[in-house]
Amino acid sequence: FSNDPRSISSHSRKKTAPHRLRNVSTITIAISLFSLVVLSAISTLDFGSNASKKVTKVRPTIVRPTKWDTFDHYKMRTYFECSKAFESERPWWTDQEWRIVRELYQDLLKSEGAGLVRGSTKIGTYQASDEVFDFSQIVVPYQAGKEKGRGLKAAKDIRKGDMLFKATNNTVVFTDGHSFRKFMFMLNERFPTFACDVLQWAWVQDLEGGAFGIEVDLDDCNLLNSGRQRSVNIQCGKADEICDGNHFYARRDIKKGEEILGSYSEFVSDHSWSELGL
Repeated sequence: FSNDPRSISSHSRKKTAPHRLRNVSTITIAISLFSLVVLSAISTLDFGSNASKKVTKVRPTIVRPTKWDTFDHYKMRTYFECSKAFESERPWWTDQEWRIVRELYQDLLKSEGAGLVRGSTKIGTYQASDEVFDFSQIVVPYQAGKEKGRGLKAAKDIRKGDMLFKATNNTVVFTDGHSFRKFMFMLNERFPTFACDVLQWAWVQDLEGGAFGIEVDLDDCNLLNSGRQRSVNIQCGKADEICDGNHFYARRDIKKGEEILGSYSEFVSDHSWSELGL
C-alpha cells in the first residue's frame, strides 16, 4: 500500500462506507418497526371508534330530588318546569314515543309486582281493559288554537249515537298516588317535559266501591278538549245510561273536520287529588 496518508484515508473510506450504510439501514428498519408498534398500540385505544361512541351515549345516572316520593301534582309541575314547557306550542307525540311510554308503564308494573285486575282492592295500578279500539279512523289530532292547544277533530261525518271512544288497554288506572308519582318521574327521566303533558291530561275519577283513581290514556285520546254546554258534541254513556267505562257517544250529528268536545265534569273529580296523596 502507499504510504500517502491521503491514500490510506481514501482506502479507509472505501472500506468503511459499506458498514456505515448497513448501520443506517439497520437504524431505519428499527425506527420503522418501532413506529408500527406505536401505531398498533394507538389503534387499540379506540379513539373515535364505535365502541367509544357507544359509551358516550349511555345516559348518566339520574338522581331524583330529596323527598321526591312526597311530591304532590303541583310540586311535580314545578320540578318538571311545566310552566316553561307550555310557553311554546307543544309537539305531537309520535307513534314510537307512545309505544315507549307504554313500555315504561309495563316496567312500572314489573316494579309494582304483577299487574292488578280491574276492581282489585290492592294498591297499585292496572290497565282499564284488555280491549283494543282503533279510533284513528274516527278522530284525528290537530292544533285547536292558542287557547286550547292540541285537540281532536272528526275524521269523517259521525252520526248521533255513534261511539267515538272507549276505555282500552291504553287506558291506565292508578289506585294510589305513589304509583302515579313513580310513573311521572320515570317518564320525565326518559322524555323531559313530556311528563307535563301527562300531568295535564290525567284526571281523578270515582272508581267502583267509592274509591278514587287517577286515569290517563296512553294514546292521542288525551287530546280531547272540554267545551261549553252548547258546544259539547259527545257524552259519556248513551242518553239513557250513566257514564260507565268511559264510553263516549255522539250527542248529535258531527261533520267531518268539526272539533270533538266533551264535558270533563261528567267524569272528572279534580278536587280529589288530595285523596290520593297528590
